[in-house]
Amino acid sequence: MCEEISRLREKINKIDLKILSLLSKRRLVSLDIAEIKITLNKPIRDEKREQELITYLSSEGKKLELDEYYIIALFKIILEDSRIIQQRYIQKDNIPDIIRIAFLGPKGSYSYLAAKNYIRNIHNKIEWYSYNNFIDVIQSIEKEKTDWGILPLENTSSGLINEVHNLLQKCNIFIRGEVNLSINHCILTTIPTNLEKIKFICSHYQPFQQCSQFLSKFPQWIYKYYDSTSAAMKAVADVNNPHMAAIGSEESASLYNLKVIKKDIANKKDNITRFVVITRYTSKFSNQVAIPMKTTILIFIKNYFISSLLDIIQELFLSKIVITRLELIPIYEDNKNGKVLFVDLEENLYSLKMQKILKNIRKKDLNIKILGCYPIANILD
Repeated sequence: MCEEISRLREKINKIDLKILSLLSKRRLVSLDIAEIKITLNKPIRDEKREQELITYLSSEGKKLELDEYYIIALFKIILEDSRIIQQRYIQKDNIPDIIRIAFLGPKGSYSYLAAKNYIRNIHNKIEWYSYNNFIDVIQSIEKEKTDWGILPLENTSSGLINEVHNLLQKCNIFIRGEVNLSINHCILTTIPTNLEKIKFICSHYQPFQQCSQFLSKFPQWIYKYYDSTSAAMKAVADVNNPHMAAIGSEESASLYNLKVIKKDIANKKDNITRFVVITRYTSKFSNQVAIPMKTTILIFIKNYFISSLLDIIQELFLSKIVITRLELIPIYEDNKNGKVLFVDLEENLYSLKMQKILKNIRKKDLNIKILGCYPIANILD
């Protein structure tokens, strides 16, 4: 009987190898399609074609007595892989064989989860580098200790991450991508307990802001601030005090053997943080391909040029480009007056329309810093 099982398993192994070979061949064809899309100015994703293919394959699968949901799930993964490799081909980005990623750590932080989400379809070897603050993440990129870094930019509940915006004004790095992470803040303890028995609550300052309404119900709790949510979780696990709790993610609780006492404590139900992926180099996307792109720029406005602000806003709106963010923030530099206009535009930096806008803004004797041109989050996510 055991010999028969071994024989059948060997047969399965041979079939699996054939499947792998066919998947590899399919990838090569996808790259050929990418070349044609560049020539014909076609978008990467054709949702109508994908739906027609899945419907057809589901029908053919039934004839082979294969479950419909099995076929749909399998080919959604295969189609996603095709989109990703076409995206990377068109981007022509020199992704190293080993990608060194810097994040606010230790592992289990929201920055770490966002980075994992961003790279989940990248098959290169990953090396993780944990840092205690945002400036160290950026400097690791600038000093070539790491290749990519992940930074939280804004949250739907607490708004701008001011420290990150401060650093983006001064540092010499660029945005290569973005990822939107749904944040589910939880109360975590080492053992199951009642909320009333908690005396100390530990976290990064951002979750305290994002969960202020829930936390106001427990004015007796003493706040302990840490460099990251994962650092707070680790501290709670190390101390092993039943009266101490952390605010962190349910996904990361298991890393520190913590128990979830209360879920979804954020002020807003849809609590989403937008992270950006940074690197030393700008990513150049061909304007010949209809990839939904975002360009992020900073426009430095001196106090005595504040009258030109309305001209800039008018210029942006008249361009008929979708503006996803337009926010005036202070200049975070000593001995400097003025404001910075933070702008996100759904447009390729290298399009004629975008270049015209930048040219007109520069005519107003204003400094512009281009932070990056990159695919809109829902394309890569």
